[in-house]
Amino acid sequence: MSAELDRMAEDLEELLPTILRQIYSGEEEEAIGELPLMQLRVVRCLVNGPRTMSSLGAELQMSGSRLAHLVSRLEDSGIVVREDDLSDRRVRIATLTPEGQKLMSARKRHRAARLVEVLERLTDSQRTELYNSLQNLLEVSRTAATLA
Repeated sequence: MSAELDRMAEDLEELLPTILRQIYSGEEEEAIGELPLMQLRVVRCLVNGPRTMSSLGAELQMSGSRLAHLVSRLEDSGIVVREDDLSDRRVRIATLTPEGQKLMSARKRHRAARLVEVLERLTDSQRTELYNSLQNLLEVSRTAATLA
């Protein structure tokens, strides 16, 4: 059974990113689609609210200088702003600008609409099975991550 699991894992390792690329391929309507991948990763971290530069660096496993360079580029684009923490001036906080929030909201709507187009091609039972399987995979992966 181990050889079968190894083969399946190798197939899924290639299959999952390929599926996502296929679903979300095509040009994004907004400027956010033109961002390099690393800048987009930074912006995605900020969607849920402001973050300290150190917490961003830790989450993205990125050096402070590399992150500062990426955030500077995003500031130049008007997507992100950095400010001093009022309680500790040594701490810098990155936040999406209203323009950045608008772009990310539009991106989310665009991607959800694209996924609906794909899901409409499945039967109700296939959609339910896919959804439940992905939820189960997520839960098991979280459990495995805590055991590692």
